[in-house]
Amino acid sequence: MTVAECIKIARKKAGMTQEELGRKLGVSGSMIAQYETGKRHPKMETKEDIAFALGMPYKQVFPSSTMPDGLESMAGDVLLFGKYSPMYNLYDDGNEDDNALKESVRQVKRILEAFEIMNSDGQQKAVERVEELTEIPRYQKEPQQPPQAPSPPDSETIPEDDKKSQRAAESHL
Repeated sequence: MTVAECIKIARKKAGMTQEELGRKLGVSGSMIAQYETGKRHPKMETKEDIAFALGMPYKQVFPSSTMPDGLESMAGDVLLFGKYSPMYNLYDDGNEDDNALKESVRQVKRILEAFEIMNSDGQQKAVERVEELTEIPRYQKEPQQPPQAPSPPDSETIPEDDKKSQRAAESHL
């Protein structure tokens, strides 16, 4: 299903005219007509605005948007609700872990915006290229080391009084 068809179907499902949807978006009804006939192609942000104006999640309006499963799981609510997601416009609060997540969400959004404007051949090639990049060590994350339990103290580092107590305790066993 094309973007144009998705917009038209969702608009009708929401019970709106082109003029009503246009007013909600701050554009003319004829602009909506151009989107619905495929004469104009809305940007990702405009598509998010359309979904919001219709009161529907992005993926409900544009179900045929082909996105790799891995990307969808990384930023699920961004994909479902676009810029109206709480994660879309995260602010920098100085928390490094949060900021790393925010940067990941921004990067996923950039990938999705580019992915959305490609045809199916381009999308397939994009997935292949990303998979190729995962095989190159230079682009792989460092493996995380599990935290190690503290090692028992060497007998050489145990104070002499503790060694005597330890030997006495062992002799009673």
